[in-house]
Amino acid sequence: MAYVNSPMSYKDIVYANAATAKLVDDIVTNKLPFPAHGKNGLLIYGPNGTGKSTLATLLPAPMDFARFGTDCPSVTHEEVTTGNNGPGLIQHLVALAETLALGGGHQYILLDEIDSLGEASMRSMKAVMRYQHAVFIMTTNNIGAIESGLKSRSHLIDMTTPPATAWLERCRQVLAGLGATRQVSDDHLTAIIAACNGDAREIMTEMELLAPLLR
Repeated sequence: MAYVNSPMSYKDIVYANAATAKLVDDIVTNKLPFPAHGKNGLLIYGPNGTGKSTLATLLPAPMDFARFGTDCPSVTHEEVTTGNNGPGLIQHLVALAETLALGGGHQYILLDEIDSLGEASMRSMKAVMRYQHAVFIMTTNNIGAIESGLKSRSHLIDMTTPPATAWLERCRQVLAGLGATRQVSDDHLTAIIAACNGDAREIMTEMELLAPLLR
């Protein structure tokens, strides 16, 4: 069972800015055609705790629904580590990319910590990403370490730390879901959020602690 404070949709994510929120929505709803024009990657970047991996897992279902009318996409999730970042991983990704998704949809390949790829493997990603029916959703804490060709084949999704005030609406929704009936001022709530330094896990923990005091 999902916790009340767990995002259920990409629209529940608190983004770094309005431009990023619009870009994600345009991609998901296919207002911005994707995959298209040689781009079939989404590169989600930002520090730990800002919701990169959560967003990555929330994207395939609505994307497939907007394009094919199905919300059961074919998804493979790979974590790139020092022990899983060489030619073997690239060969595995090629095999996945060559596989057409059931029902004619896209094959979604989620790659966490893509910056952990070795230099040669990162260059090899260009060949992997030539399969335009395959969508690569990648996360990184270090956008500066990503090879330029990989960036060129991707839309860059900014998940750097948003201002504390951007969290107010989401936190009030969470508090209501946790049974809070009394209000807390924007200034008080903003101070709590700001102390968490943009870490969504910490912010949600603070809401869990605050909610009983507002019942």
